[in-house]
Amino acid sequence: MISIDEIEKQLGEHIVFVYNNLHKGDYAIIDGELVSILYEALKQLDDYSKVNIILQTGGGNLSAGLRLIRMLRQMYDSYEITVLDRCHSTGTLIALGADLIKVTPKSIMTPCEPQIL
Repeated sequence: MISIDEIEKQLGEHIVFVYNNLHKGDYAIIDGELVSILYEALKQLDDYSKVNIILQTGGGNLSAGLRLIRMLRQMYDSYEITVLDRCHSTGTLIALGADLIKVTPKSIMTPCEPQIL
């Protein structure tokens, strides 16, 4: 079996899984804490000029999504989003900031609809 490290070397890019469990409600959103965690994790990786984010999310904070886009743009020459299943709201915003969006036949993306409580 081939490892993720081997695939990354062959492609010349990082592959990062960002998976929010949609069944955990407020605990499963894209927020500032997730952006900080990703930043610390990405700093530790080998130098590649490209990253592919495998994203599944129910959405989250639009401001955090914009921070994530800006961070990825500063750290990499380009980034791609791969949606295997669900990509809602803020996830869609992050995908729209990418150089390429890859989807499967069962992928779903929804509009960004900020809610003010």
